[in-house]
Amino acid sequence: MRGFVKKILLIILIPLTHCFNAQCWRSISTGDSFCIAIKDDGTLWTWGYNSLGQLGDGTFQDKNTPTQIGNESNWQSIDAGNTFCLAIKTDSTLWAWGSNNYGQLGDGTNINSSSPIQIGSNKEWKSISGGWCYSLGIKIDGTLWAWGLNDAGQLGIGSTVNANAPLQVGMLSSWKIISAGGGHSLGLKNDSTLWAWGYNGNSQLGDGTNVTSHVPINILNPTPNTKWKSISAGYSHSLGIRSDKTLFGWGTNLSGELCGWSGGSSFFELDNNMVWESISAGKYYCLGIKKDSTLWAWGSDNCGQLGLGSGAGNISQITQVGIDKDWKSTSTGVGLSVGTKYNGTSWGWGCNFFGDVGDGTNFQHLAPATTICAPTSIREIFNNFNASIIFPNPNRGSFKIENTLDDSELILLNSLGEKIHSQYISKGENEITIKDLPEGIYFYSILENGKSISNGKVVLQK
Repeated sequence: MRGFVKKILLIILIPLTHCFNAQCWRSISTGDSFCIAIKDDGTLWTWGYNSLGQLGDGTFQDKNTPTQIGNESNWQSIDAGNTFCLAIKTDSTLWAWGSNNYGQLGDGTNINSSSPIQIGSNKEWKSISGGWCYSLGIKIDGTLWAWGLNDAGQLGIGSTVNANAPLQVGMLSSWKIISAGGGHSLGLKNDSTLWAWGYNGNSQLGDGTNVTSHVPINILNPTPNTKWKSISAGYSHSLGIRSDKTLFGWGTNLSGELCGWSGGSSFFELDNNMVWESISAGKYYCLGIKKDSTLWAWGSDNCGQLGLGSGAGNISQITQVGIDKDWKSTSTGVGLSVGTKYNGTSWGWGCNFFGDVGDGTNFQHLAPATTICAPTSIREIFNNFNASIIFPNPNRGSFKIENTLDDSELILLNSLGEKIHSQYISKGENEITIKDLPEGIYFYSILENGKSISNGKVVLQK
């Protein structure tokens, strides 16, 4: 006798106050007063300042809510430079847009682009990092490449000549992590050793001198055998987490980014507690997440970018932002900070004069505010062989399910996880009436043997 497997279509109701936020954002990066993000469905979104086409929507108009770029859902990773963007698709192709006065897009020209353009034709890119008018990238084979502004040797190619197309940095294929800053670059190799190159007038390279380097040099501080977990290059300072999860900083300390240390050519142990998971260095300020998923900030707070509710000046002590213990990642810019939580929500704080928080406003935020997450399209479509089409979406009280499964069951849950409705649906088109429910968003999944095999959302608007 053939076994029978019941497929369940699960729809979860979230209140309207949260409907445009939960389970939405996979990753976010911030530049100078703008943001770029990838949603859970692989679509690309931008918002904020757009005078140079850095939003990639084909216009030069600022946006204070997220705007979808194209209709593709194959975006894998992103990083924002100061006024330009870099992105990699799931096929490992490289794309860029925004300002290009120094060749930072890498397309062989110095012409700005207000929409994404493919850089080269190769499908070999693994990671990217956008700095102040220049770019770094690592290919799948572990080689390091750089392009854009090179006045201080930040490209690492042994000269100070700008490049408008990717050039290989050295011949090694052992690069793992890169971070582009204001005019200096940091990198980690597969053996977790630290390397730096570019401008060093504020000792941001960490080699114990103030001598600029045009090629990557091995940083042996604080000890020759130090192994590193993560790095972040700020505008003129650097942060690093050692393998033991202690936090270090080096470079300028004009605004407290080294937590009150005097700066100079030395490394400073900013916190010897072995609790740090990730860090992000912005322009004169820092954010970090500890292993308990709490968020911390220090440095310049002139625009509220620390999220501490004051915006009163410099903070030279590492200070917790709120009390939440669910922070997943952060990104820092010039006067704007963004962070994502484990529930998929995005938060922004700081200047927001160009709508860079993405909450529909243009006024300063001294504490984290949620970024709007709107539905991707009128029809949310499952991306697998069991696809069920939900339409119209948003709806006014009823929607249809074009179902490809036999003997499925529709279950509605409220925000507490309580079942409030259940009905069997057949193969083909089924109409679902939800007029008695409050406005909100429905996150749904098709479950097979308790495992979700696809998901999406339905929005009820009255």
